[in-house]
Amino acid sequence: MKKIGIIVLGFTLLSGWAKAESIGLVVATQGKTTAVNTAKVARELALKSEIMLNDTVKTDAKARLQIMLNDDTLLAVGESSELIIDKYVYNPANAADNVFGVKMGKGIFRTVTGRITDLNPDRFKVQTRLATIGIRGCDLGFDTTGEDEDTVAILAIPKGKQVIITATESGKILIVETPTFVTISSRGLIFQRDLTPADRKAAQQGTTPQVGSPVAGGLELPDTGSLTQSDFTPIGDNTVILSTAQGHGP
Repeated sequence: MKKIGIIVLGFTLLSGWAKAESIGLVVATQGKTTAVNTAKVARELALKSEIMLNDTVKTDAKARLQIMLNDDTLLAVGESSELIIDKYVYNPANAADNVFGVKMGKGIFRTVTGRITDLNPDRFKVQTRLATIGIRGCDLGFDTTGEDEDTVAILAIPKGKQVIITATESGKILIVETPTFVTISSRGLIFQRDLTPADRKAAQQGTTPQVGSPVAGGLELPDTGSLTQSDFTPIGDNTVILSTAQGHGP
C-alpha cells in the first residue's frame, strides 16, 4: 500500500508540474536573478530561461533582468527587486480571454505593453504596495523603494490611450493621458508633476542590463525612445482626479 501511495503522489506532482506553462522568456540579464515557483522551489535564471505563471522573480544587488512575455509585453526588473506575475492569459483568438496582472514588491521596474492592451485594455493591471495601475498601452517606470511612497513615471502614451492610477489607501483615482510623473503616498494622496529627462533616464537605466550583458539575439525589444513626437499626445497637464477630495495636495 505504501508503494501505491508513493506512486500516486508522484503522479500527482508530475501532473501539477506538467500544467505549468511558459508565459515568457528572459531576453536580457545581468548578475544573479532567480524565480521561485508556487512549490517554493528556486531556480537561477539565465538568457532564454522560461518564466511561468505565479513565479516570484527576484534580482540581487547590481542585477538586472528583462522578460519578453508571449504577447510581446516587455517587463524589466532593476536591482534588489521582486515581483510576481499572478495573472496572464494571451489568446489572440478571443479578446475577452486576455488578462495581465503583476504584483510589484520593493524595487525598480519598467513595463512596455504588448498585444494584450490592444485585445483587452481593461484587464492589464499592475499592483504596487500603494496603488493599482490600469494600463491601456504605454511605457511606464515604477519605483517602489521609498518607505512611504511609490512613484510612477509615465514615459510614453500613444494617442487615445490612458493610465488609470488608484490609490489603495484613499481610493483616489488619477487618469493620465500624457507623459507625467506621479507619486502615491502611504496616506493615499496622489501628487503629479512634469516628467523630466532625469526621470526618464532613471527609469530606463535602472532596469537595463549594462553593455556586455547577455542579450537574446533575433528579438526586437520595444524601443519607445525611437518613436517621434507625432506618435504621442503633447506633453502637458491633461489629467483628471475622480474622487470626492479634489486636487493633488495633502
